Amino acid sequence: MKKILIVDDQIEVRELVQVTLEIGNYQILSAENGQQAIEIARVEHPDIILMDIMMPGSDVDGLEACRRLK
Repeated sequence: MKKILIVDDQIEVRELVQVTLEIGNYQILSAENGQQAIEIARVEHPDIILMDIMMPGSDVDGLEACRRLK
């Protein structure tokens, strides 16, 4: 089963994307900020990450998280 990590500071967005993707039989992982995304990705090794770029109030936005994961 493919793993997809959804990263967004808005829970409503994460839940909507999750419900949509679960129809396709994917394992869904979720993070509310860039730092959580990095931690989850390093442990879970998702096949793809769908990440919001701007996450106000977070120390690590989407672009910085991508740089660190690269």
